Amino acid sequence: MAEDTAMTLEDVAKRLHVSERTVVRLVVERKELKGYKVGRSWRFEPSDVEDYIERQRRKAAGNLVAPALSLKQKPWLAGEDKKEG
Repeated sequence: MAEDTAMTLEDVAKRLHVSERTVVRLVVERKELKGYKVGRSWRFEPSDVEDYIERQRRKAAGNLVAPALSLKQKPWLAGEDKKEG
């Protein structure tokens, strides 16, 4: 990609609605986002940022589905009352 299409640290932080420090953590510590340094400045390819966003969306969508519980795990649905002796 051409140099003029690369996003700055500030651009990515605004796009993700997070701080610049969080973006650096995503790159350096968590290795969830691709980035590279030009001198002392971070640069990001727009496609890498969009890929990260899409992965986060899929991850969030997967977390919306709660695991099904059997009637053994939910006895109140089977009409069983907890009896104490």
